[in-house]
Amino acid sequence: MKDFADILIEYMKKTGTTQYGLKKKTGVSLSTLNDIILKKKSPTERTQKKIREALGFSMAEFDEVPDRQRGIERAKEWVSGEAMETALKKYETASPEGQEKRWREAVEQLKSLSPEEREAIAVIIRNLAASRK
Repeated sequence: MKDFADILIEYMKKTGTTQYGLKKKTGVSLSTLNDIILKKKSPTERTQKKIREALGFSMAEFDEVPDRQRGIERAKEWVSGEAMETALKKYETASPEGQEKRWREAVEQLKSLSPEEREAIAVIIRNLAASRK
């Protein structure tokens, strides 16, 4: 299955677009583009959108179902494991200020997740809520 970097490279070749040209069209830094192409980091949704719009390709180019399903399965495994229990105990024993700090950190981390990772988190939250009823 192709990932974003593979399709990005393919479209850059098709359109004759260089990294510098893509930087000019998108405002994404050369170092970020290079890291994406070399698969050192995944682009944020916002960055993906800028690149897709600049090069004219859509998310239909991707087969997202397997990644989404893998993320959901990982989330289900994590929810049922000791990792969840440990995390809950640590959170529940924290002071209100500590809990608030953890929430702020979690929100910041959510912003950098891929759609598949966000879906995995949603599954965790739904399962957690269901288990407390």
